[in-house]
Amino acid sequence: MSEDVTRRQFAAEVLGPIFYAYCHRLWLFHMGTDNAATVALFAARGGLRLLALYDRFLAIRGVSSPVPCHQFMISRLAAAKGCYLRAPEVVREQVVRIFHAQTIGTLTSALLPPGTSLPIQLEPGALSEELMRKPVSAVSFDALVNSDSEYGLWLRQHLEEQGDLLCDYVRELAGKSRRILLCDTGLYGCTQAMLAAANSELDWTGVYFGKANYTGEFAPHHLNAFGLIFDRDQPSLFVPATAFLRYWHICEMPMEPPLPSVAYYYRGSEGQTLCNLEARSLKAMVEKPGNPYYDGICDFFDAHAEPRPAADINRDFRLATRQLQRRIYLPTKNDVRAMTVGNRCPDFGRQGEVPAVVTVSPKTTAVRKALLVRDALWQEGQTRLAFPIFGNLLNAVRWCLRLAANISQLPLAAIRR
Repeated sequence: MSEDVTRRQFAAEVLGPIFYAYCHRLWLFHMGTDNAATVALFAARGGLRLLALYDRFLAIRGVSSPVPCHQFMISRLAAAKGCYLRAPEVVREQVVRIFHAQTIGTLTSALLPPGTSLPIQLEPGALSEELMRKPVSAVSFDALVNSDSEYGLWLRQHLEEQGDLLCDYVRELAGKSRRILLCDTGLYGCTQAMLAAANSELDWTGVYFGKANYTGEFAPHHLNAFGLIFDRDQPSLFVPATAFLRYWHICEMPMEPPLPSVAYYYRGSEGQTLCNLEARSLKAMVEKPGNPYYDGICDFFDAHAEPRPAADINRDFRLATRQLQRRIYLPTKNDVRAMTVGNRCPDFGRQGEVPAVVTVSPKTTAVRKALLVRDALWQEGQTRLAFPIFGNLLNAVRWCLRLAANISQLPLAAIRR
């Protein structure tokens, strides 16, 4: 059996019921809103496929969405550039967090629109070498934006232009609505935080597949955000769906169509706001076959083409999340084969790829294996590959330690029961 077939079967059996339950909960959430003043915006890129699945779900039930739904061509990079002039403090905070331990040189490259002819070119001497080598911080970011160099002048003009375009774009989508339901996969809601601060005349509510404040710091926008599949800051063995937090890419990758991220906006010939993702074939690209995980999820929807009772949806969801939890925490070799999503690319204009897990050879040293586990996007899967003989034991020990930590956080009354 080919790897793609194995992955598609896994997605149909495990991910399909979970995403079906997400669509059911999203429909219920939409029904509970004031639909006369609300619009749902599904954020690119993951939100585009969430909307496609939601449309499938509504078609199965033979109903229309209780609130208007639109594709929202946005990214963290586009939001940061478009919101900076109206909410500099919030954008600065998010940029510093995203580029933690990276240099200003990396940030300058990320801010450049890809594939466009700029009014100036960033030459090695355009910015001081000292500034380029500085780690990204609030001080160094402000120094970059306020630089007297040609790059600094271009950046300020670019931020002003992007701010006007994004503001117009949001108004076009919102129309007369004053409440925006920002629908996306999750987790932290960085884009929501920036948009809400820069467009405070609108009420922004985050409606995510999963929500988690993994920073450990107070996040004001989380007071107006919801996770429909899980809503916890840390994984808990008592909440099987939080296993996604141990391997988030198994949720994120299936929802990403073969499209680049939104990097910038521009004015169309008729005055409308467009972005670098505009294409007549956008719908076809969103639903393009070839991603075995997304195809498998669609297989589950197609196999349940009749309206289903909520009890059946919730039963399948519980069974699927327990399966997912076991496969993420205690994977077999076949599980690793079925769930390895391949290389992942960092967003926010950054280049490069990172594998979810790395195949090791018999000559790989124990120290190297330990480092691979530490840096892996899926640590349990990497452990199983790196230590074929006792990898399961190591994962079981990790499971027991997490269980002990979860029990220690329970109220004493619950433990006594």
